[in-house]
Amino acid sequence: MRLTIKWYMYEFVFYFFYRILSRKGDDDSLFSSILCIFLIVGLHIVAVLKICAHFNNIEGMPVFSGTYLHNKLYWFLPLGVVLGIVYLYFNKSKTKRIIEKYSAKEDFFSLANIALFLIVIIVPALVVAKL
Repeated sequence: MRLTIKWYMYEFVFYFFYRILSRKGDDDSLFSSILCIFLIVGLHIVAVLKICAHFNNIEGMPVFSGTYLHNKLYWFLPLGVVLGIVYLYFNKSKTKRIIEKYSAKEDFFSLANIALFLIVIIVPALVVAKL
C-alpha cells in the first residue's frame, strides 16, 4: 500500500498565486508562489496549534528559550524544515502538472474560486487572531 498525500487545496492556491504573479510580470513567479504556499502552510500550522491550545490539549506555541532573540532563532530550524517539505513537494514536474491542469479551465478567476481562495487564508487568520 502506497501512502500519498494530496494537497489539492495548496495546489489550487499555488496556481492562484502563480497566475496573479505571472500577470504582474514577476520573473520568478514559480518560486514566489512556493513561498506564498509556505506562508499559508505556516498559518495553518499556527491555527491548529491555537485550536489545540484553546481546548487545553497543549500549552500553546512552543517557547524554546526565555530570551526573545534565541527563541526566534530557534524557530528557524522548524520553519526551514517546513519550507523544505513545501519546496520538495512543489518540484518542477509537479508545478508543470498543476499549471497544465488549471490552465485548461477557461474561467479560473470565478467568484467561487476567489471565495475559496479567500476562505483558505481568512479563516485560519481569524482563528489565530481570535484565540
